[in-house]
Amino acid sequence: MSIVYRISEDNHGDLAITETFERAIEFLINENWINEDTEIYLPSYDTDINLYEYVNNIDQDLSVYDWLNNITRDDFNQFFDGQIFIEKLILSNGIIRLR
Repeated sequence: MSIVYRISEDNHGDLAITETFERAIEFLINENWINEDTEIYLPSYDTDINLYEYVNNIDQDLSVYDWLNNITRDDFNQFFDGQIFIEKLILSNGIIRLR
């Protein structure tokens, strides 16, 4: 049994399957799904904010890649409010059960 991560985008559907959450983040940044124009949803403020500005305000020495890899997958999905979604899937005997 192993775990894989499916990356989906609300308008484009499934984008990729990766072996780790970290690789999912790397894919999204390298393929420009997350870039300087990306906004995230902040529930505490009930608004969207630019991801790069938000991370820069937390710590100017922290990269977006590092920040994203230090939050949980659930927090990631909440910040991206369903526009980008990373799902953890269990691969058992060569099969991924979706239901």
